[in-house]
Amino acid sequence: MSHVIYVSDGAQEYVSVTITELTGKDISADPVWISLGTPTAPATWNTATLLVASGATVTFGLLVDSNTPVGTYTAWAKIGDGPETVVRRSDGTVTLA
Repeated sequence: MSHVIYVSDGAQEYVSVTITELTGKDISADPVWISLGTPTAPATWNTATLLVASGATVTFGLLVDSNTPVGTYTAWAKIGDGPETVVRRSDGTVTLA
């Protein structure tokens, strides 16, 4: 799924990533970072904001605005679910125009 956010027109919106912990564990308190990178690699990691938590399914977001460079990105999420850190790439792209 692709999404366009018109930051050059002053839009502010969250790029969101939904994560489901398959064993049912509550991960809403786990640290999460989001990166806007390429399809093959994340870029700079940014602390994510918890947007919605419902049991083992959580949605985290990264607020983008006119300070975020325009371009087409793939969103990545990094979850600190001790003792492991899990990195996942989202489907689709987000274009900041």
